[in-house]
Amino acid sequence: MTRQTGGSVVESRLSQAAVELIEASAESFAAPPPDDLRDELLAAVIRIAASVTLGLEDPADAGAIGHFADARRQLAHFAARLHIACDRGIIGPAESQRLRGLVREVVDEVDIAAWEAKRREIRRNAAG
Repeated sequence: MTRQTGGSVVESRLSQAAVELIEASAESFAAPPPDDLRDELLAAVIRIAASVTLGLEDPADAGAIGHFADARRQLAHFAARLHIACDRGIIGPAESQRLRGLVREVVDEVDIAAWEAKRREIRRNAAG
């Protein structure tokens, strides 16, 4: 059951940003030859999507905040690994830059969603 909030625009933007990151990553890392780092990056983007989804679907704001924090940590790790993938020639500099831009967009949306969940939690606690 999803949380009933006024944050539907934020949730929609976060979902869209995560989908764009997944699609761009799948396109970038789909080309052969197989590589352990490529597989790691694809797995990481799936974990990011799972954390974002769990955060959006968690009916408890405290749980959502935890999922969003996990997504943010995974996004930071993913961004760092993108630099390595570029250095190894798995992806080109332009593609790396494009993916890092999408990562920044998802991070921004995760931060906004987490902030809104925290704000709701504080209001609920203050109301008793």
